[in-house]
Amino acid sequence: MSIKLQGQLSCPISGIGLGFGFGSGGATVGASAYASFIQFTASGGLCFNIGDIFKTNNTPKNTLTN
Repeated sequence: MSIKLQGQLSCPISGIGLGFGFGSGGATVGASAYASFIQFTASGGLCFNIGDIFKTNNTPKNTLTN
């Protein structure tokens, strides 16, 4: 058995902008992106190993050594 925690951040890009500039001070280049909404999702729970639940071999182990 284990505990699972998961988080997800969704940020779909709505637009991308690129800019170029030339002047006496040199050249400039810029890029930007924007999103209209940001969504965060969190979930969690318990995880079980199905093999351990349906295990039928209940024979005790021999711990004596000769």
